[in-house]
Amino acid sequence: MDTNATCQSLNVSSTVDTGNEINATTINLPDPPPPQNTHAMQTRAKSGIFKPKAFHITTALPTPTSYTEAFKYPECPVVKKPTIRIILALAAQYNWSLTQLDVKNVFLHGILQETVYMAQPIGFQDKTCPIMCVSSTRVFMVSNRPLALDLNALHLIYSLWVLLRNPSLFIRSVGSSLTYLLLYVDDIIVIGPDYLYIFVLKNQLALEFKISDLGPSKYFLGLKIQSSIGGISVNQAKYLIDLLHTSGMTSAKSCITPMSTSLDLYTIAPPFNDPSLYRRLVGSLQYLTFTRPDIAFSVNRVSQFMHKPTVIHFSAVKRILRYLRGTPTLGIKFREGSFSLQTFCDSDWAGDTSDRRSTSDFITFLGPNPISWSSKKQSTVSRSSIEVEYCSLATTTVDLYWIR
Repeated sequence: MDTNATCQSLNVSSTVDTGNEINATTINLPDPPPPQNTHAMQTRAKSGIFKPKAFHITTALPTPTSYTEAFKYPECPVVKKPTIRIILALAAQYNWSLTQLDVKNVFLHGILQETVYMAQPIGFQDKTCPIMCVSSTRVFMVSNRPLALDLNALHLIYSLWVLLRNPSLFIRSVGSSLTYLLLYVDDIIVIGPDYLYIFVLKNQLALEFKISDLGPSKYFLGLKIQSSIGGISVNQAKYLIDLLHTSGMTSAKSCITPMSTSLDLYTIAPPFNDPSLYRRLVGSLQYLTFTRPDIAFSVNRVSQFMHKPTVIHFSAVKRILRYLRGTPTLGIKFREGSFSLQTFCDSDWAGDTSDRRSTSDFITFLGPNPISWSSKKQSTVSRSSIEVEYCSLATTTVDLYWIR
């Protein structure tokens, strides 16, 4: 197949994902597998370039029918939010620079153990073989098997060891010198005092993968990171502004609290006419809690009505957006301080009038820096305020034990 000619017909360059897939995969055209569901080709815009994407048909792995079944499959290496905040706190404590790397076409680096069949996308068909079926050993975004960039062998090559309780955090320890590598699918952050080793590590990774050295981290997973002498400031201002724009709340009047204390979310009201919009907004608000613990409780409350939201619930969501509009640049300032762990937890008793379950809240500080927090309804009904506090304490202890 003529990759360049085909890419021109798709109005993309020959270096985008589709061309890379052809270069990175072993392609042959066997007999087609038994009939299965075929999914249409999709595109994604990134930096103004549309990259063709294709869903793939595999006979080795069936499509999951539920979230429970989907979690049985291997997944991409991602890091927990508290881990990212701990790394930022370490960088602020020791005045380390945050070096950011990006792996290009991360899903092309994995070797599949099973046979994969893929319907040939438009513009890439082999006219000599109209079977419309491709068998490949490596292919982009294989259904249910996105684990392509496997760095578990880094300890054998680069002296990096992965943590058992945090498989996306790699550590190198030489004497009193520690180097941390944080992995989130294809985004990497490296911090540590040994800048020579970090330079060598980047060069070694470049030999294995196509990577982009982005220098000091400024944007990571939608977080705006600003380093200064006083510490590291992190906020999600750009993400919030985009959310306000898509929700039509850019000119809304701001308010000083994220939720009204007099609002009863269980009041009978007409259903909201666009439940999908409600779910999208609440999902975006959940991601904003990455750097905004002040909205954790309010977002937890509106998240309990995703199945059938009413106009009152949507009004509560708009109240949170109005509060955020007045504080778009508010975030977290990581600064130097002690390294003691402090945790504060609290709960209400039978605060939910519908099922009389309680809500547990906690926040953990590493020195002066908040690194983990949660607001969540308890799974059981407590018979006394003491029982509520013990349940809250147990939840907090589990999180604290994981951090330690």
